[in-house]
Amino acid sequence: PGLVVDGDRLEVRRSDDFEKQLETFYTDFLANDFYKYAVGADYAWTEFSPDGERVLFWTWSDGRGVLSVTDVNGRDQMVIAENVDDAWGTFSPAGDRLLYGIISGGRSSLESLSLMDAQRVQLIQEAEDIWGDFSPDGQWIVYRALRDGKWILNLADARTGGQVELSSSADYTWGSFSPDGTRIVFWEREGDQGDLRLANLGGGEVKELVGRVSRAGGGFSLDGQKLAFGYRRPDGTAALKVADADGRNVVELMKDVYRVIWAQGQFTYGSFL
Repeated sequence: PGLVVDGDRLEVRRSDDFEKQLETFYTDFLANDFYKYAVGADYAWTEFSPDGERVLFWTWSDGRGVLSVTDVNGRDQMVIAENVDDAWGTFSPAGDRLLYGIISGGRSSLESLSLMDAQRVQLIQEAEDIWGDFSPDGQWIVYRALRDGKWILNLADARTGGQVELSSSADYTWGSFSPDGTRIVFWEREGDQGDLRLANLGGGEVKELVGRVSRAGGGFSLDGQKLAFGYRRPDGTAALKVADADGRNVVELMKDVYRVIWAQGQFTYGSFL
């Protein structure tokens, strides 16, 4: 079982035969009512919208996968994709848009869907692997995709799909937004060395924080005012630094350390590969 964000509803999954014949219930504490979906599925997963009013859910039954979205009462259901091998998805912070990946025939595609007018924006097709997420304000999407053994990292306008390329051919890459959604820190590695950079989402110069290092990570403080980043060079030397969110006023905190966890929350730093 799991509570939705506002605590007024409880999700319960029931299965009489391990994961077979799965039934997902919602009980509304205020209305004292139950709602069902994903009935009879062999497997299912769900994700709530931030306001607890919508449910994104995936069902697998008889070799057929379906990704759908509905309100928590089981009404206004929309099938997003069907007859596919696998899928994942997430809501925007406001809950008015979806970002989802579809896997079929060993290839992946990424789309954004407006829940207000059902308009879809296709971001990329025919990838070997895909990951993506919304900026904290929901205006931008950052995604990485694997093609021909190389990763690309792009920023996309969540509404129009217009894209800005951050990395075009990397052995590994990742990106992490600032809490206000105005900046992104990102890493790209080719071979055994890579660069850690900082970009403004509204355009302008891309700032290199550190280059030609073997490992690096970076992330913003919870208030978005500071940026911490650490790195290790090929010769084994390492450093941990803190700067203003725009990358200026860099201060070295200590040497021989390059992993950072901000108080009360860990930043997204990939896997330091």
